[in-house]
Amino acid sequence: MICSSSAWSETSPWRVRSEQARGLFEKLIGYTNDVGLLAEEIDPVGEL
Repeated sequence: MICSSSAWSETSPWRVRSEQARGLFEKLIGYTNDVGLLAEEIDPVGEL
């Protein structure tokens, strides 16, 4: 049965969490080397 009101809205906590996760993932991609691999340790400040 399909409801007319959606449980998924723009203010849904799940949507906010997925947007936060996407932002963190995109930041993590910035730490990859030239072949797309991550080092074993990453400086939390982002400096090498």
